[in-house]
Amino acid sequence: MIKNDFVTRLKEERGVTIIIVAIAIVMLLSFVALAIDIGFVMVTRNELQNVGDASVLAATGKLGTIMKEDPTNDCSTARPPVVEVAQEVGGKNQAAGVNIAVIDNSSDIQIGDWDTVNKVFTPNKNPPNAVRITARRDPNANQPISTFFARIFGVNTVDVSARATAALTGVCTEDAGRVIPVGIPWTWFLNQGSSFCNQQIRFYPTGDATGCAAWTTYEHEPASESYLRKDILEAWLAGTFTAPFAERDHQYYYTGGTLGEQTFTAFQDLFNYMKSRDDDPDDPLGLTWKANVVVYMPEAPGGEDCSDPADISCGCANANQELRVLGFATVLITDVKPPPLKEIWGKVICHLYDPGRGGCNDFGTLGTIPGLVAEVNQVY
Repeated sequence: MIKNDFVTRLKEERGVTIIIVAIAIVMLLSFVALAIDIGFVMVTRNELQNVGDASVLAATGKLGTIMKEDPTNDCSTARPPVVEVAQEVGGKNQAAGVNIAVIDNSSDIQIGDWDTVNKVFTPNKNPPNAVRITARRDPNANQPISTFFARIFGVNTVDVSARATAALTGVCTEDAGRVIPVGIPWTWFLNQGSSFCNQQIRFYPTGDATGCAAWTTYEHEPASESYLRKDILEAWLAGTFTAPFAERDHQYYYTGGTLGEQTFTAFQDLFNYMKSRDDDPDDPLGLTWKANVVVYMPEAPGGEDCSDPADISCGCANANQELRVLGFATVLITDVKPPPLKEIWGKVICHLYDPGRGGCNDFGTLGTIPGLVAEVNQVY
């Protein structure tokens, strides 16, 4: 009797165990199935991201070419060729085995402005310097992807998308011979805000909010007025000096304060020579000198970077030390007033496009080779 009860209980336990094992197997297979489908979705999304990246880089590169040829183009006039390139490149790439068609609509292909400071893209804002593209697989574009095992739970398809943004950003390098020995502190741009374009600036005399600039001897140490006059200004005019290749994070030496009459005259002579030889199509009469200058990070008396644009004693004070290059700006030197006034005036000009790669802050001149940018709060 005891033996029969034991056998009965054993059979019952075996029955329960079988049920438990069956449930566990179903759950395990469900997790495996879910993992496979999730993995497939993630791989597809990565492939869509690659499509978007390639497409948006090509489209923004086209935008750079368009804007360099005619800076008056806006989002509307630039759109047709930009869309054509975006769709051509997108269609040559696949996600989950399907060639991706980038849809020409107001949400999937957007042209607008990239704010390098706040890292925000604004569609349809002129002048355009950026493109944003969404690559999708959903019912409206390229069809959603099919699941493998999730259909057991009634999920037959999944919508997947990825977004990419590329921008034309401030130039980070300047070729040899392009940068004159003048620098503008970064804080001057901060003080002007978004209205620095075409704002007048006095390059000499320096040391106040109006004369917010400095003279540089590039990487020659120590910086001195004598070297500036003989080895740079006079040698440039004589054709025996070429400004060095310049790049962000280079350390340049600066000299401020009063220039002697000989040094000032040397710059005036160079100005008179270059203003008719700078190949500026907007100045057929040769009245101004279009040139590139350094934008540098000024230092406070304690050696730390200046962070307050209103602190004239820091940002616009005469620079007499080694300082870091942040980027480059294009200026028009409009007036050189001879002694006894001894003044040099100009303005920063904007919406210019130089061949080359960007990556620096926008000080008015952008590189035509774009780079991918990450928007604030963008979910990847």
